[in-house]
Amino acid sequence: WHHDVVMSTYLFAVNASKYVMYPQEYRRPDNSVVPIANYHFDVDQDGPFFNATNAVRNVPLMFEALESYFGRYPYTTYGHVAVSPVPFGGMEHQTMTTVNRIWLNGSYDLGYAHEVAHHWIGDDVTCATWSDIWLNEGGASWSEALYDEYRFGRDGYMAVMNRNRSGYLQRGLAEPPIYDIPIANIFNVATTYYKASWVYHMMRRMVGDSVFFPVLRDYIAAYAKGSAQTYEFQAFLKARIPTP
Repeated sequence: WHHDVVMSTYLFAVNASKYVMYPQEYRRPDNSVVPIANYHFDVDQDGPFFNATNAVRNVPLMFEALESYFGRYPYTTYGHVAVSPVPFGGMEHQTMTTVNRIWLNGSYDLGYAHEVAHHWIGDDVTCATWSDIWLNEGGASWSEALYDEYRFGRDGYMAVMNRNRSGYLQRGLAEPPIYDIPIANIFNVATTYYKASWVYHMMRRMVGDSVFFPVLRDYIAAYAKGSAQTYEFQAFLKARIPTP
């Protein structure tokens, strides 16, 4: 087995079990296809509680939505592997996301969208240091809102963003800032995920979609298959976004 695209070391994992594979595909208007391979236990394919067919039904739509914002998916394949027991939800291992088996209960649509989005913001361009983890997790958390915006319009977008705001306000003021969080607390949900998603939202609203999304796509292209620090992201935006 080999992977022919450069990969950050923390995005590598091996999962092994007696799985079945449920195939999907994302087909673009030009008829190019991204194969999607979903691995899970046989009993979970169409079970009464864990039901993979239902849980991943919208994954092709997530690709359609996120490509409209970020540009072409940067890899040739994608997939999920369900594991249990684990103390986390999902992890964006490059082209084969690991998800908690509980996600197969059909209640984690935005979680799947989060992990798909990481393949632009977190995998194709990853954080250069753990101090910059907000770039990854804030971007993917914000992408959950983008996915619902694509489906439901502005109300869908703001419903997710307001959920994030409420989550931050519950305890975020007692937590460290989004940048340079202590290593033991880097996956602080209130700041690394919720507040950081609002930083992306703020930048979008400050300059407007017609400016922000083209520049964001240019940033992803410029740092593709590499890493970036917060100051580099900031400098890139400042160099390309006119000052009001």
